[in-house]
Amino acid sequence: GASRHWDSLQPFRAMPPNKVANTVSPGRKPRSVQARVHTWLILLIWAPAIFYRERVAFNLAGASCQWPALDGGNGARSSDPSVHVAVIADPQLTTYLSYRELGRGNPVLIAVEGISDAYMSRAFRRAVLSNDPEHVLFLGD
Repeated sequence: GASRHWDSLQPFRAMPPNKVANTVSPGRKPRSVQARVHTWLILLIWAPAIFYRERVAFNLAGASCQWPALDGGNGARSSDPSVHVAVIADPQLTTYLSYRELGRGNPVLIAVEGISDAYMSRAFRRAVLSNDPEHVLFLGD
C-alpha cells in the first residue's frame, strides 16, 4: 500500500529542483518577474498615497486650524481676556499593555508603538506647538 504510493511520487522527486521552479505556463512571465512588477505597482500607487495622507493632508489640515476671533458678533474685539486651550481627544497612546497577546518586545508591537508615537509627535507639533495654547487638555479612554 504505502510503497505503491511512494513509487507514484518518484517521477516528481527525480525532476531537478530548477526544472520545477522554472516551469511556467505558456504566455506567462516567470513568477520572479511578476512578483517584481506587482511590487513596483504597489510601491508606485501606495507610496504617493501614504506620503499625501501622512504629510500633505496632515499639514493642510493643521494649517487651517486657527483660534476663533472673539468679537461678540459686532466686529469689535472683546476686552475680556481669552484663554487658549488645546484639546487632544483619544490620542491612541500604545504600550505593551495595549496588545498583551503580542507580549513585551514583540517586533510587531515595537512597530505599532513606533508608528503611534511618530503620529502623536507630529500631531502635537503641528496642532499644539504651532498654535501656542496656554493649556493642553488630553482626553482618553
